[in-house]
Amino acid sequence: MYKLMIADDEPIVVEGIRDGIDWKQYGIEVVGCAYNGTEAEELCRKKIPDIIITDIKMPGVDGLDFLSSVRHIVPHARFIIVSAFELFSYAQTAIELNVQAYLVKPVRSSVIVNTVLQAVQSIQNDRNHPSFQPAEQEEAAGYDMVEKAKGYIDAHIYQDISLGDVAEYVNLSPSYFSRLFKKETGMPFVDYVKVCKTQKAKVLLTTTNKKVYEIAQDLGYQSIRYFIAIFKACQGETPQAYRTRHMKKAKETEE
Repeated sequence: MYKLMIADDEPIVVEGIRDGIDWKQYGIEVVGCAYNGTEAEELCRKKIPDIIITDIKMPGVDGLDFLSSVRHIVPHARFIIVSAFELFSYAQTAIELNVQAYLVKPVRSSVIVNTVLQAVQSIQNDRNHPSFQPAEQEEAAGYDMVEKAKGYIDAHIYQDISLGDVAEYVNLSPSYFSRLFKKETGMPFVDYVKVCKTQKAKVLLTTTNKKVYEIAQDLGYQSIRYFIAIFKACQGETPQAYRTRHMKKAKETEE
């Protein structure tokens, strides 16, 4: 079965897509639903969906930022935007992110089904492409190894994670694993871990009252300066600036 994930801050929309369509008859399983961008990122990392339906305007991380941040995690996935905003700038960004479809609310169930099935067909076409066939088993094995490695990273995100430890976990030599990981994800192992830890830090910054140095320690960083430098390199701002901006945005939303 293909795995479908739904992200929208409107429960009625989520429930309508999840419960109003008999997905199993199409060979599709809804593996999870998220109601804000932060939840969506966490769910995506855990479930590794094949198809993602998401809104643009959501609390926390918006839909487009969410897509950008998880693109390297699920490079094979197809993204479908369902939004109430019919703005050219949004559509243009969606195109740049290689989104499968941009649907404007309200959307009929039949349209959603057809769009999801088109995404399934697109995935199948990639898998059946002539250039994929000769090395299909090797590619599948490599993909599985990297997904296993990602699971290890997610489970040990609060520890100091080394390439050697993960390579040993998936039973590969460090050098081969390093090349395989970069090939499958499009980024070096070390950079991927930095991004994962930054995403977890963002969750802790917006859902807890922990000090920045405490979050750094929780995530296995020995130096708070190094943690701040990594966070700023990945996010474009310091942890405190991110927390302040997020709190301000949340307050404005409440008002």
